[in-house]
Amino acid sequence: MLLNTLDPIQNKYNFFTGRFCKYAVNTHSRNASNITYIAGDANEQQILTAARYYYDRPVLLTRVLNDLYHLFRFENCKDIHTALDVVLTAMDRHLKFKHMQISGSATLFYIVKGRDRAKFGTPLRNHIIRTLLNGMEVHITDDTMLRNGYLTLTQFQMPTDVVSNHKCILIYIYYSLLTHDGK
Repeated sequence: MLLNTLDPIQNKYNFFTGRFCKYAVNTHSRNASNITYIAGDANEQQILTAARYYYDRPVLLTRVLNDLYHLFRFENCKDIHTALDVVLTAMDRHLKFKHMQISGSATLFYIVKGRDRAKFGTPLRNHIIRTLLNGMEVHITDDTMLRNGYLTLTQFQMPTDVVSNHKCILIYIYYSLLTHDGK
């Protein structure tokens, strides 16, 4: 897919090619020299580009979050703040897409667990917690979502970071205890 698109960051027209899911870029094609952005899964830059262009395509965006998860899982992501913004934006925009929430919450675990978490200010930590809790609330019957949310919350300073959301957290824990009878 080759598009002449308006770049939302630089406010000018650029060529974009979406080559997501292990497609190689054909550099011999007629317009390949004009391609400015490549969305794909070959490296961090392609994955983050894909996220930026696929915000309104939840199925593809879920795949992008899965690829981001793998980058963080193996500690290969360098642009942590952009990746965090991608995950939070995706989870906030597509709250009802369960698989996106699961992928996003798993990615958040590795982001929050990482070495750069000390650089996250209070508003950003609150945004991460609120986004997790929103996903947990909408998908409260999904064990994977709840587990991811709880594991991510354990990476925060208790009770300092979660004090403003402690009632929600207690409700979700109580619900989990009621519905999972010691599993």
